[in-house]
Amino acid sequence: MRLVIVAVACLLAATPALAQFQVPGECTELAAREGFPTSTLTKYQAAKARARMALLSDRDPLVKQCRGAIRQAVAMRKAMERTSASPSSSELVTPSIP
Repeated sequence: MRLVIVAVACLLAATPALAQFQVPGECTELAAREGFPTSTLTKYQAAKARARMALLSDRDPLVKQCRGAIRQAVAMRKAMERTSASPSSSELVTPSIP
């Protein structure tokens, strides 16, 4: 769980201060219940939401569902970053000089 929070914190730290963050669809009900906006969050609101999530119990089905959605979103983002960072097969071929 702490790894997810650290990963999200790193992602947030790498973005501009006034950036907007999407609330995953699976987290909208929990966000509303905890008093957070349900569509987008500022960097400050996202940090508060992360801190609140760390305190909530995994016994709550909404918390469990939201944490799973966050893990999935972080994994997808990392996969996208890996694929965009890896060179394509056309870049690996060196042209032959006659």
